[in-house]
Amino acid sequence: MLGGLWEFPGGKVKNGELLEVALKREIKEECGVYPSIIKRIGAVDHAYSHFSITFHGYHCIENGEKINEVDHSAWITPDQIDQYSFPKANHKLFKIIKEQGWYV
Repeated sequence: MLGGLWEFPGGKVKNGELLEVALKREIKEECGVYPSIIKRIGAVDHAYSHFSITFHGYHCIENGEKINEVDHSAWITPDQIDQYSFPKANHKLFKIIKEQGWYV
């Protein structure tokens, strides 16, 4: 249903797992680095046709390591967002980031 869309690194939180621990675990699995979390940006609730999510956003940095380059990945700037297809929940988070000045 959401196949082919761009997304942030991250994923599901295991039962009893703290959000920050899950984020670091998922980014390590997907990108090969343990990020430093700078701050929590916010959260959005979104209902798709078959499921609902709470999407949490964090400002992270690479922590001195370089993210693994993988196929179909890109660093983009705010003015490039419209060039990529993101899930609707991401656009809600983009709105929060924009309100905070993009460079949170």
